[in-house]
Amino acid sequence: MNFHKQIKNLFNDKQVRENAIIKYTETSNSMIDEINSANPDVVLDLGCGNNIYKGKIKNLVGVDILDNNLQDVYAPIEDLPFDDNYADFVLALGSINFGDDTLIDKQLSELKRVSKPNAKVFFRVLAEHDMEPYYPWTLDKILEKTKKHNFYCVDMPKYIHRTTRSYKEHDDRTGNRSMQRLFCVWRVNK
Repeated sequence: MNFHKQIKNLFNDKQVRENAIIKYTETSNSMIDEINSANPDVVLDLGCGNNIYKGKIKNLVGVDILDNNLQDVYAPIEDLPFDDNYADFVLALGSINFGDDTLIDKQLSELKRVSKPNAKVFFRVLAEHDMEPYYPWTLDKILEKTKKHNFYCVDMPKYIHRTTRSYKEHDDRTGNRSMQRLFCVWRVNK
């Protein structure tokens, strides 16, 4: 099965939930406040899913491959239709989370390409697991990718926890994932 099709099968039918942004209380509100206080020209939400930050973050452009018509731009993260140095902030919240090292590196390179120098990247991934097609992120792997792509850790990688689960059908389809995630904030060095 085509990789993008596999991801779509996992997430296409995910319900839109009004309280979705509060499932990561350790990071969501402070991230929104920080971004909005900077009055950005462009914020890219890569892998926006149901585009839950739309209307909550200024000048947000949601990008995804899902067939839910909630994204602003339909594109894969490894092939973004934006100019170099386009975004002031980038969200990659659970989206650079699938595939092998080659795909992850291609997506991170593309994220860096479209980011302005010194742009901030809010990065969250599924922590330490062995489920397909998820990438097996660990603290060490985040630090390895930080160095490889010449990012600077503004906030070092740390474990955070979801406060709520998804609904049962979604959890069953996506593998009953752990409530634990890894989160960091990068600054893009160019």
